Amino acid sequence: MKEFPGLVDSHLHLLSMERKGLDPQGALEDFFACGGLWALDVAVDTLEWDRRVAWAEAEPRLWLSAGIHPSEAASEQNWHELENQVSHPRCLAVGEMGLDWYRGRETEARQRDLFRRQLSLAQAHRLPVIIHNREADRELVEDLDAVQWRDPGIQHCFSSDKTFARQALDRGFWLSFAGNVTYPSAQTLREVAAWAPLDRILVETDSPYLAPQPVRGKPNQPKNAGLTARVLADLRGLPLLEFLEVIRQNFERLVGLPRPSAIGRG
Repeated sequence: MKEFPGLVDSHLHLLSMERKGLDPQGALEDFFACGGLWALDVAVDTLEWDRRVAWAEAEPRLWLSAGIHPSEAASEQNWHELENQVSHPRCLAVGEMGLDWYRGRETEARQRDLFRRQLSLAQAHRLPVIIHNREADRELVEDLDAVQWRDPGIQHCFSSDKTFARQALDRGFWLSFAGNVTYPSAQTLREVAAWAPLDRILVETDSPYLAPQPVRGKPNQPKNAGLTARVLADLRGLPLLEFLEVIRQNFERLVGLPRPSAIGRG
C-alpha cells in the first residue's frame, strides 16, 4: 500500500524547485509514487508559461495557476499575458497574489492595485484565488471587501491567528497549511489548524520552501506534504487515511476536480 494514498499538494513551484537544484519531473514521480493524487503548480509571475504548460500537459494530475506575486513588478505586457494565461484549460486558479509587508511597505500602493486587479480578474473568470499574506491581515481584508469578495479561494501557507482565520473563512476561503505548522515554535498556528472547520482546510508544501520539521533545512518536495498531513491528522484526532480523504474532497470541491481531462485515481 502507498504511504499517503490520495495525497494533494495544493501549492508548489516547479520552476523554483529547478532553480534550487531539484529535478521537477523526478520530484513529481516521487510524489505520485507515495500516493499523491493532485498537485498544483503555482505562479509567481507570467514567465516561462509554456514550460509550465508542457509539464501539466504531460502529467494530467498536475494543474496550474496563473498570477503575479506581490513582490513582482507588473507591466501592462505582463497583465496582457496574465489575462491569456488564466483562460488556459489547465489553469485552476489565479495567484499567488496578495500583500507582503515583511520587507517594508514602500511598494504598498503598487501591491494593493495589483492585488485588487487580480481579484477582479478572478471574479470575471469565476476562478478561485491563491492569497499570499505576510504581515498584512488588515489590509488584505480591506481589499477583499473593496471588491466584495465572497468566492472560493485559498489562504496559502496560513500563518495568521484565529481572528484573521475567522475573517478569511467568512469571505469564502480555505486555509492551507504548510510545513511551518510542524515547527516546534508554531504552537499558535497548530491551535488554528486544530480549530478550523475540517471541510475548509488544505495541505501544501510550497516547494522548494518551508520543508516540514523531519526534513527541515533541505529543499522541500511535493511528497513531503504527507509529513505535514500526518501532523495535521494527529492535531485533528483523525486516522491519517481518513484525513487524506477529507483533504482530497476539500481540494476537488474548491477547484472543480476531477475534470474530463483528468485521469482517475487508479
